[in-house]
Amino acid sequence: MKSLTQPRRQLFQLLHDVYYGTIENLVIRNGEPVLDPRPKVIRKIKLGGDNGPKQFVPSAAYLSKPAVADLLSFLDGYGDGWVLSLEVQRGVPFQMLVEEVAAN
Repeated sequence: MKSLTQPRRQLFQLLHDVYYGTIENLVIRNGEPVLDPRPKVIRKIKLGGDNGPKQFVPSAAYLSKPAVADLLSFLDGYGDGWVLSLEVQRGVPFQMLVEEVAAN
């Protein structure tokens, strides 16, 4: 299992804290998430459900999920910028919107 940097571990803990919802305006520097200042979080609340934060345990099973692997690969190749919106479902990244400069 590939070890996570502290910023990536913090991002995955945030994904588990949100569990269902969206993280907005996440800054990325040198391929690492910047969580200070904290990005905006919009949580979906399931009425009658367990909506509390979940502890992130970086297991091989979690890190090998296709969506998690895709997010790690994205971070590895992204450099500097920001993620406008990162949707989270069950503590796992689901989809994201990224602003890019159009190629010539």
